[in-house]
Amino acid sequence: MSQVSQRQRSPSPQSPEKIAQREKAAQAMKRRNQTQPSFFEKYAYHLVIGAFGFVCVYALFSILTRSSKKLTTAPVIDEEEIAAHNSLGSYLQGPNDFFKDWKFSDAKFIFNNHLTFKGKIQQCPESGVIIPESYNFRDAQPECAQPIYFQGNCSSSYSIAAVSATSDRLCKSKNGEFQDQLSPQSPISCDDKNYKCGGGSVTRVLEVGKKQGFVSTSCLPYSGTEDAKNNCDALFSNCEKYKIHDYCVVSSEENIKREILNNGPVVAVIQVFKDFLVYKGGIYEVVEGSSKFQFGHAVKVIGWGKQDGVNYWIIENSWGDTWGLKGLAYIAVGQNQLQLEAYSVAPIVAASTEKIGE
Repeated sequence: MSQVSQRQRSPSPQSPEKIAQREKAAQAMKRRNQTQPSFFEKYAYHLVIGAFGFVCVYALFSILTRSSKKLTTAPVIDEEEIAAHNSLGSYLQGPNDFFKDWKFSDAKFIFNNHLTFKGKIQQCPESGVIIPESYNFRDAQPECAQPIYFQGNCSSSYSIAAVSATSDRLCKSKNGEFQDQLSPQSPISCDDKNYKCGGGSVTRVLEVGKKQGFVSTSCLPYSGTEDAKNNCDALFSNCEKYKIHDYCVVSSEENIKREILNNGPVVAVIQVFKDFLVYKGGIYEVVEGSSKFQFGHAVKVIGWGKQDGVNYWIIENSWGDTWGLKGLAYIAVGQNQLQLEAYSVAPIVAASTEKIGE
């Protein structure tokens, strides 16, 4: 009896299958007892990359919206920005009456001016005249100098520059005897092929001068509005009119200088950057990173000079005499982004220019 009991208590041999099952169960229990990785540990790499991408997108969005907001709501005249610029020792910036209380969103509407809508314009004849180091039409022909225009809230520089240059050239061609100032108002009010106070083309204005003629400011003063459009027939029947012979295009620094020296100011349409709106003196060079307006602004190029080894143009603007150097500006030669030397247009006014009807 005791032998049987002893045999029953002895362990029976186990099969290999049971041993394997036991080891498998032990390993499973061990895995369950181990700490499971957290969600962050499991997806840490993906979360970091995603967060970095979000920060980049948000930063870019913030920059773009701040830039958009600044161009839309920022004032043109910002005393802090002006002071910061002037501390750098570049050209001088300062406030002016023209852009007082303007925002950049207001200013963009006066820069819808173009040199031409035509495909081809005749070249101005070249000459071999010797170019002096400096020249200013207003100093050389003081009897022909006109008051600086204040164009107002009207994209009219295309007409002001074209008609004003015609007046200068007519005065020069008649040795100062022509003292009537021609009016830029009639092309603004009466020519339907331009866009009146919405902007226009310089050569289209000169086409009006060639075919219909210009009237004087004594007959039709500049108003910077389209108010005279209902009286155009009466204006052209009652006012003396002055025709030009033609117009031509001139390019390159030397050719533009010779054309001005020989015949008087030319018209250029320049690309406008926002820092130009507060120019006050010195030689203007575009500030790096300055925002630009979509289209252009017409100016009268009246001369050139050189200071501290820097060549510059002298332009006459239409933003009143509190802007720039009493309405003028010195612009560094060779700034391709301004497009001044690319093309300028010149009215051709012969000395025998006649009033219509003579």
